[in-house]
Amino acid sequence: ALDGGAWVVKPRRGYGGAGVELYDSGKDVPPNAQGLAQRYVPSQLEGRAWSLRAYLIVRADGVYLSRIGVVRFALDGSIATNAARAVLAKGAPDERDFAWARRRLGATWDARTWPRVRDAARGVARLARSDDLQWPGPTPPPKIVGLDFAVDAAGDAWLLEVNRTPGLVGRADVDRAVKDAVVDAAWGGSRADILEELLL
Repeated sequence: ALDGGAWVVKPRRGYGGAGVELYDSGKDVPPNAQGLAQRYVPSQLEGRAWSLRAYLIVRADGVYLSRIGVVRFALDGSIATNAARAVLAKGAPDERDFAWARRRLGATWDARTWPRVRDAARGVARLARSDDLQWPGPTPPPKIVGLDFAVDAAGDAWLLEVNRTPGLVGRADVDRAVKDAVVDAAWGGSRADILEELLL
């Protein structure tokens, strides 16, 4: 049984925030609910729900976390910060980049938020790297994994989900700039300076 506090139930395979349900308490979640249940992390900034999208890159020469990423805001009082839903509703998501988040959160970003993003990415990387053993060729191509985080009032980042095959076509200016840089860095291009190596 799920304990007290709000819970979110989401489909195991979903897109655009479709099918995500918020329940006020664990006891309100139907016993036959289908999907993944997570404790709801209240994540409010400037009066709106928000989340972080970080990118983990697994290459033959190491595992890296991109120092740049996307800050996504919910629209119209929703708790859903998914970019696809925003595009369907308004035509463009409301987004910032990690540089904005670093300025907005100040010392909290470096002391609390980013270390937790890094630790979660390192854990996911251990799992993602094991897939390389299945690659038939001598050098597997880079793997880009999307990591979504909620950030609580204390500035702690909580991993919400792992996107094994994230969309890498930008939907708006911030999203496009981040994704283009991440793809370039993943393939060893000129933006490799954005990568932070994760020692596993």
